[in-house]
Amino acid sequence: MAAYAQATKPAPPTPIDEQKVEVGGVPWNPQWDQIIEKALPPEILSSQVPQDVRRFCPRFYEMGETDKRAFWAYFFQALAGAEAGLNPHTSVRHAEPAVAKRDEVSGMAMRSEGLLQLAYADQKRYGCDFNWQVDRALKANDPTKTILQPKNNLECGVKILVTRSSSSTKLC
Repeated sequence: MAAYAQATKPAPPTPIDEQKVEVGGVPWNPQWDQIIEKALPPEILSSQVPQDVRRFCPRFYEMGETDKRAFWAYFFQALAGAEAGLNPHTSVRHAEPAVAKRDEVSGMAMRSEGLLQLAYADQKRYGCDFNWQVDRALKANDPTKTILQPKNNLECGVKILVTRSSSSTKLC
């Protein structure tokens, strides 16, 4: 993913992050804010962003670019907290028939993996930097898998957000 960022600043901790710190859990890594902020293309910081962003950040269109970058970092931090408890090595195979599908890249039962609970099929759909050919030789919970790398997982999340927001007038 191309680096578009000019100025960046760390996002404040989300409530999930604060609670993890209180109980001795692994918190959000501030370097992950940098990954997100540097991956954001100019259009996601402009007035081209769908108006739905106001639901999450009423002053989004009044903020400077650096604050908009921090907003998106906070957004992804909250998403990763809800999806994976901020654990980049989370890997879940769904057994429920409604969500138990085959991953079109791996050909195996779909797993949701990493901070944003993504799948290898997202590599095909969005051009994410996951490599099933390398990862298939590794154990399911191996932290060296490309899909579990925070940089790859978060940059993929940005690609998904940008693709979804540009193909629709609504983010949600």
